[in-house]
Amino acid sequence: MSEVRSVTIIGIGLIGGSLGLALKQLARVEHVSGVARKQKSLDSARIIGAIDAGYLDPAEAVGDADIVFIATPVSSIVDMAKQVIPHMKEGAILTDVGSTKETIVKEIEKAIEPGIHFIGGHPMAGSEMSGVEAANRDLFRNCSYILTPTGKTDLNALKLLYNLLSRTGARILSLDPQAHDRVAATVSHLPHILAAGLVNLASEEKEEYESIFQIAAGGFYDMTRIAASDHNIWVDICLENRKSILDILGDFETGLDEVKSLIAASDREGLVAWFESASDVRKRLKSGKPSEVDVYNLLIAIPNKPGVLSEITLAIGKIGINIEDVQIVHTTEGDTGVLKLAVFGKDEADRAAAILREKGYTLSVEGRFI
Repeated sequence: MSEVRSVTIIGIGLIGGSLGLALKQLARVEHVSGVARKQKSLDSARIIGAIDAGYLDPAEAVGDADIVFIATPVSSIVDMAKQVIPHMKEGAILTDVGSTKETIVKEIEKAIEPGIHFIGGHPMAGSEMSGVEAANRDLFRNCSYILTPTGKTDLNALKLLYNLLSRTGARILSLDPQAHDRVAATVSHLPHILAAGLVNLASEEKEEYESIFQIAAGGFYDMTRIAASDHNIWVDICLENRKSILDILGDFETGLDEVKSLIAASDREGLVAWFESASDVRKRLKSGKPSEVDVYNLLIAIPNKPGVLSEITLAIGKIGINIEDVQIVHTTEGDTGVLKLAVFGKDEADRAAAILREKGYTLSVEGRFI
């Protein structure tokens, strides 16, 4: 399979609906099917243009799909995968959008059948709103979309999924499943827990309840906006990723104890350093694509063996570099081939090249202007 023409999305909510809208903008995607538990959701998805056809039975929806996305709650992703795998066509790709990955990837890889390719995924996008009515075709634009390939991942399948998702405007990164869960616990799961905790804390001040929310400043609203998200989703996430979340909560509690000590000791210099450190790091955070319009191609000699593309993309993803395009330029009947990866900016290309050379790969870097 060299092109993706038919896609099925199981779970037509905010993420699934937004994915459908984004994919239907792509000229090469000819048909998007949706699966939901209720006919009303399918009708709504068709009205907004997120799907071409709707199904209540997942098995009926996946037979012709080149790629199947599972966008159900994380607690049901593995069971849904096991349900549809026997009905998928040979060569098809199965992926998910769950915000936890280690258990999901391990269990689905055990259940996958020969000829079907699985790659875990997680778009770092969302909204405090829920349901297909809140779907937005630009939801993934400039957001990080994490893929979690393993040594079992098929090279061509990963290339197809990379290129399809990159055309939605998402920044595609690769992480191994365990690293993903640790990172997600830090930058996604903990913030939601803290937002809910802060709102609950404010609401416990019974006597001042009304006045607290009337005088709440922008900082409070900025920090707590995500507390209005679907609570069922976050219960599932906390239980599915409990190990990483508990570890990160422990680290956060240690940091709070440190700042409590500084405040208790009236340590002005210590507090200045604490806030200054956070300010400096926050100012360095990237948002969206880099400003450079130079696209650099890394031409990498690769051995003809399983897991090579996964190793390369994981190494680059680990240092936070987005791969804009993936191409297999040339493969031979022998033991080597050439992989072309496109990245934005000379600095990004140089960092990617350095990390790959450290791993023993031979490569060259070409620049082009778009």
